[in-house]
Amino acid sequence: MDNPIGFPNSNIESLDPHFLEKAEQCPACKAEAKELLRVPTINPKAQDTLALMECLSCGHWWHNPLPDQKYLTKLYEQDSEFVVNAQALTKFGALKEEQLLKFVKPILKDFPAGKSFNYLEIGSGAGHILKYFSGLAQSAWGVEPSRAKNEPKLIPDIDDLPTDIKFDCIVAQDVLEHVTDPSGMLKKIRQRTNKGGLIYAGFPNKDSFKARMMKAKWSMVRPVGHLHYFSSASIDRIFKQAGWEVLNKRPARIGDTSAWEIIKEFDYGMANLPYRLIKSLLLGQLLLGKDQWKIRAVAL
Repeated sequence: MDNPIGFPNSNIESLDPHFLEKAEQCPACKAEAKELLRVPTINPKAQDTLALMECLSCGHWWHNPLPDQKYLTKLYEQDSEFVVNAQALTKFGALKEEQLLKFVKPILKDFPAGKSFNYLEIGSGAGHILKYFSGLAQSAWGVEPSRAKNEPKLIPDIDDLPTDIKFDCIVAQDVLEHVTDPSGMLKKIRQRTNKGGLIYAGFPNKDSFKARMMKAKWSMVRPVGHLHYFSSASIDRIFKQAGWEVLNKRPARIGDTSAWEIIKEFDYGMANLPYRLIKSLLLGQLLLGKDQWKIRAVAL
C-alpha cells in the first residue's frame, strides 16, 4: 500500500489510516461476522479504537480494521507503543532457566540429542530459546523485527531467510496473534519447511470461558499488539489452508504453568488474602486461567 508521506515514527499518537485495511469478513473462513464492540489501542497516548469482530461460522475473533503487515512490522521495529507496552520492553530479556527447560522439553521428545535438524524460530525475542537450539541443530535461525541488529542469524523478516535452507523444527510462540494474516504467515513458514517438519505454536484461546465472559476486558484483547484470537475451529481452518495438519491442540495457562505451580508460587502474604485467594488464585488462575492454545502441527 503506497503512502507518499512514508512510515511514521514511533511517537505517533494516532494510527495512519493509509495503512489500515477493512477486515469485515473472517480471516480464517471468509464467513460473515458481527461487531462485538469497539476497543481502544494499547497506546496510552492515542484515542484510536478498533472493532472486535466475531465470525458467525468458526467463532474467530479479530480487529477491524487491520494494519498492513509492512506498517505493522515497522511499528515493531520502532518499539511503538501501539504494539509493545513500554513496561514489557524492560522485561524483554527476562527468562528463568527452569522456564526455558520447561518450554524446550516437549520439543526435545521429537528432536532428541543426536538427531539432525534445522531450527527456525519466529519471534525470537531476546534469543534465549534460539541460543539453546543453536547448540543442538545443524543450523538455527531466528526472526525478530525489533531485535535483529548485528546478529547474523537473527533477522527482521522471514523473507530475509537464505533460500538454500529448509527447516524441520519451527517455534512460533506468541506470534500468530501479532500478524495481519496468520494463514499467510503459516504459508510462508510452510514454504521454508521440509515435509514432515513440525511447528510448535501458542496464542490466545478465544474459546476460553475467561475470553467469552470478559470480552474486551480480557487481558489478551490489546490492539494493535494483538490482532487475532483463535477458536478451535479457526485453528483447524487456518493451519489446513497453509499446508499443516494439527496433531495436538490443547488449552493452557500462560507459560504452560500447572495448577500446582500456581498454588506454590502464589503470594500468600498479600493484603486482603481471603478475597485474593478466591478472586485471583481460585477463579482467575486455577479455574479460568487456561486462555491460551498450545499447538503442535506437521507440514504436509
